[in-house]
Amino acid sequence: SRSASVSSYQPPTPCDANPPPLVMRVSLPMVCLFHSWTVSAAKINTIITDSDAHTTLETALTQAGLLDTLGGDGPYTVIAPTDAAFEASLTDLGAANLAAVLARDDLAEILEYHVHPMGKVDPLVAGEIDTMQMMKATVTVTGDVTKVVGATEATISSKVDADNGVAHVCTDKILLPKPIATVATENGSFGVLLEALTKASLADTFGLKNDGKLYTVFAPTDAAFTAYLTDKNITKQQLLDDATLGDILKYHVVSGENDGER
Repeated sequence: SRSASVSSYQPPTPCDANPPPLVMRVSLPMVCLFHSWTVSAAKINTIITDSDAHTTLETALTQAGLLDTLGGDGPYTVIAPTDAAFEASLTDLGAANLAAVLARDDLAEILEYHVHPMGKVDPLVAGEIDTMQMMKATVTVTGDVTKVVGATEATISSKVDADNGVAHVCTDKILLPKPIATVATENGSFGVLLEALTKASLADTFGLKNDGKLYTVFAPTDAAFTAYLTDKNITKQQLLDDATLGDILKYHVVSGENDGER
């Protein structure tokens, strides 16, 4: 006959000194673990809203309808002036207080000059940078000091990375676009126009201290003035001495913004 032996496993009793180890395998969804450890940066509008140092900027952007824009996909590069920077710029704007700044017609223009809408620029490098306002600003870098320059100079003190770009913080000045007279001077082709504006006491009308009024100027070049003088058979001095000079110049000016590229 065939015999067979059968051995069976007996669980250890509570008195066993070395019980076999108990092995447990637990499967966890790794994607959930990684998700809980990932923190996304806030968007620029949220960074501004959450900052105690940018309450004026938040108010101004909201009033100009630009705060939500800075919550878009971007990416944007924003020069973000603090409350102190706004206070320090009152004299540059000829404003008595922040309420006067917020009441300016050109508030949106000023704020758009703080925004580069075509990418995240970090670090800022020396050269020109485009702005949403459509005029260029200039970045200067001297050692560790970075400034963004328009009609004023805004010194960058720190930066905050955002989910849709970067905010470069300035505490000394807000960034102001160059007024018409400055642009005309730098261009070099509007010498007679500048003389005429000065003689007619209109230069300040198109400056930063004009309560923020917006104008569109159809600006004749020196060549255009030369053609006009030839056609009228008069000298430049005769034109400048003309009692109707102011009226002639005002005929080149339209109140408000009239930019065909927008």
